[in-house]
Amino acid sequence: MVSSTAISGFRRIHERFITSEVTEAMLRIFHQNKVNYDSSVRIAALELILDNQPSEQVIRNILLSSLDQSNVEFSTYVVRMLLDYANANPSLSSKLSSVLQELWINNYNIFSQKGKSSVITSYLAQMKDLNGTYSLYFENTPSGVMKQSGMIVSLQGKTIQQPIMKFGIYADGLESLIGEAGGEAPNADENVAEGENDSTVEPTAGMSFTFMDVLLTQVEFFRGMSGLMSAAWNAPSELTSALQGNLLLQDHSQRIHLSNGLVLDTKVLGALSLDLSGYISISLWNRNCEALIRNSGAVYLEGTLSVDSTELDVGLVFTGQGESYIDYTSNADFYEMPLKLCMQMKRPDFEFTHTVDKYEELLKGKKYTSHRSLKSKVSGEEYLLNKANSDECRVMLKEDQ
Repeated sequence: MVSSTAISGFRRIHERFITSEVTEAMLRIFHQNKVNYDSSVRIAALELILDNQPSEQVIRNILLSSLDQSNVEFSTYVVRMLLDYANANPSLSSKLSSVLQELWINNYNIFSQKGKSSVITSYLAQMKDLNGTYSLYFENTPSGVMKQSGMIVSLQGKTIQQPIMKFGIYADGLESLIGEAGGEAPNADENVAEGENDSTVEPTAGMSFTFMDVLLTQVEFFRGMSGLMSAAWNAPSELTSALQGNLLLQDHSQRIHLSNGLVLDTKVLGALSLDLSGYISISLWNRNCEALIRNSGAVYLEGTLSVDSTELDVGLVFTGQGESYIDYTSNADFYEMPLKLCMQMKRPDFEFTHTVDKYEELLKGKKYTSHRSLKSKVSGEEYLLNKANSDECRVMLKEDQ
């Protein structure tokens, strides 16, 4: 069986080494020309295809593949992924626009997918040289139960794109918990990969982490009915840290010789602290589930600028610090079908503090010092997922009132 992790490993290889032979193999996997594959494997193949300048004919065939409604959620995911990639890639967007000039492609049958799976990319922060982006993805099984979801945080510039952190939640065999066998999904047929609709698959759920493009050890929430019962009764009610790390953002030292003969000594040191924590609460009696994943971060920057002289002591010290977090919550209600799922991502208000201390002192003279502190308030923000999710949340929140 081809592993989605093995296919994802191709992204470490420069695109000039991705030959036509590799591209053709990925197309065979995505279109299942010879063997049926799990949807996660096909999605990994599609990501590699879209990253390596697909032709208009390849884009056309990808859109036509969504006419296969044997797995409505997968077809929805494919269309949403293609549109999301086109928003960030001008070359792909130009080719897609050319393909959509054809009415037999740009029509209701292809773009009116009924599934709830989605992919969306937007900005976390926009800066002069770099942009911080987040990508949210969630794929459901044919019966509407979550199969995988997660978020990718990346840095994007004119010539670089570096994933910083990726976390994802995966699940399998949960159809048995809501009385819906995967093989009984509407429109399911023999084209679905073996095991994807197998009602005998034991319930499994867990979380995967990728930090600085390095895959870390996965955390498994439960496996099997006994593991599910243990997770339901013994799940922690408070946040549990799963990943912590400190990064050295900047370590700079430089001596600057001025035209008047003075020498300036500059030093800048910056650090970033990350904490990924979460919890999950499952109620078998009420048949609902609540999960929270919190991405916490704190940054500290300190710098000094001083004159290298034995006659006078002049310089300044500046610092900058701030901390915040982003909550990714999901609430699922499987008391009755169809399954209801509401996902939210938001960041609260926070403050960034900037201080500057100046000092001046001659060898034989009076010392002068000054201190200035500036606190900047950054307003909280809720991040858009998609319209279908907003409608679902509106219904669920109205019922809770």
